[in-house]
Amino acid sequence: MPEPERPIKEEMAEVTEKTIQTFPEEHSLMSNIAGLYLEVMLLIEKLKEVSGYSKMAVLSIGIRNFRLLYCAGDSIYNGFYDVCMILLRVVYENNLLMKYLIDNEEDAKKWLVGKRFKPSYLRMKTEDKTRMYGLLSDYYTHANVESLFSAGVSRFNGKTLSVDNFPQFRKKWSKLCIYTHILTAWMSLLHLQYAFRDSLWKNEDWKNRFAHWNEIVLDYTKKGRD
Repeated sequence: MPEPERPIKEEMAEVTEKTIQTFPEEHSLMSNIAGLYLEVMLLIEKLKEVSGYSKMAVLSIGIRNFRLLYCAGDSIYNGFYDVCMILLRVVYENNLLMKYLIDNEEDAKKWLVGKRFKPSYLRMKTEDKTRMYGLLSDYYTHANVESLFSAGVSRFNGKTLSVDNFPQFRKKWSKLCIYTHILTAWMSLLHLQYAFRDSLWKNEDWKNRFAHWNEIVLDYTKKGRD
């Protein structure tokens, strides 16, 4: 069986090192968001009980998003940019569902017993008009040529094809993945903490720190759009 020139673990470690060196601010921001996400789940866990179908549904989705985001973050640092975007597309869909179910108690109850809501329906109901969902679907998730070329996995110049068999640091794709990760992670955290605002916002320490980081994230995402 053929072997790569270096073990894949070494390739991944090199991508991790270059990513942190190139994007120290973003690395710190991602770490802080992950810490806040974990903290809000622990604060919710300390509640005597979770009552209300909307809260139950949003908490369930929020926990799944935490796991997806953790794996998506690892994919960035390992150089698997296409894998990261596939995972973030699921998070994006889950965010739409969380946003919808927060204020729709009856549909949350139906969802908990198996009813499904199509992404197109959720986008309409939540008035989601951004291009991000289409980009995540068409350019990263669906089985078409764009999903291979868009994340730098393959490149075709009309005659020859070049591919990355193993992880490589690609600044352009790393930056895009990091920006998308921060945005989708923060939206998930926003929905989760908002669903439990009646309890969480009584905690002044949490409320102040969340507001502080919200300003930082908003400033960062605004810079990313400029």
